[in-house]
Amino acid sequence: MGEPEPTDVSHELQGSRVALMGFRETEHRELRAIFDAAGCRSTSVGRDASPASLRRCDVLLISADDGELALLLSTLTAARRPWLLAGSLDEMKQYMSLCLHADEVVFQPWTAGELLLRVHRAMHRRAAAALPPLPEPRQPTVLVADDDPYALELVGAALDGHGLECHFATNGCEALDRTRTLLPDLVLLDLDMPVMTGFEVLRHIREDSGIRNTQVLLLTAAHDAASIQAGSALGADGYLVKPLNHMLLIGRVKRALAGRSERTGEVAAGWRLVPAD
Repeated sequence: MGEPEPTDVSHELQGSRVALMGFRETEHRELRAIFDAAGCRSTSVGRDASPASLRRCDVLLISADDGELALLLSTLTAARRPWLLAGSLDEMKQYMSLCLHADEVVFQPWTAGELLLRVHRAMHRRAAAALPPLPEPRQPTVLVADDDPYALELVGAALDGHGLECHFATNGCEALDRTRTLLPDLVLLDLDMPVMTGFEVLRHIREDSGIRNTQVLLLTAAHDAASIQAGSALGADGYLVKPLNHMLLIGRVKRALAGRSERTGEVAAGWRLVPAD
C-alpha cells in the first residue's frame, strides 16, 4: 500500500493537538500556519514542560537547533507521546543517537505536505506499536474563568465527580494565557472580569489559530439579550445565566464537550433565551 495522499493526511489529522518546542519565531509561525490549514490545534511548549503537560497533546514536534536536547529524552519517554525531530542535516548529525529514539525526523527545508505526512506516520506508528495505555483515558479539560471565588468554588463543586479536569482563572488575562497553555476542551467564561473582559478574551480566542476551535460558554449575571447577542457574534457556543442551576450546568457542559469536534468556526445563529432555573 502506498503513502496516503496529503488531502487524506490532513483529514485524518484534523483536530489533533500538536506541541511545538524550541523553534525560532519565523519557523514557529510557518509551522502554526501549516497545522492550522490542516485543522490541527498547535501550541508552543518549553523544554521544561513536564511529562503530564505533554500528554495533553497528541504529537510533539521538536527543533534540533538546541544544545540541550539530550536532556529531554527522559521527559519524552515518560510523556508517551509520538515525537518528531526537525532540523537541518548538520543539526541531525549532532544527535544521531536521539534520532534513533524519535518516531520520525523531518529535514529542512520541508514542505507542508511532507511535514504533515511525517506527523501522520509518527502518530500511526506509535499506535501500531501498541504501547501500554495510560492508566486512565484523557479527561476532558475545562477552564472556568470568573473573578468571584465563590462562583469558582460552586462551579468546581458541581463539575467534580463527572470525569473532568478543571482549571481556574480569576481575570481575563489569566484566562487567555491558560487557554493558550492548557488547550482546554471547554472554557466557561464570565463576561464581567477585571484586566480583560470576557468579550475581549473570547475575541482573542477566536482570532488565535491555535485555540480558535475551543468551545466557549459565557457566564452572565442576567438575561441581557444585548450581551448574549454580542457574545454570539464573537463566536460563543452558548451561555449560562447566574445563579447557575446545577443540573443545567452539567447538561450544558456535557453538550458542549460532545460537540467540540463539530465546531466549524462559523458564528452560532438562532440562539434562544433559556432560563437557568
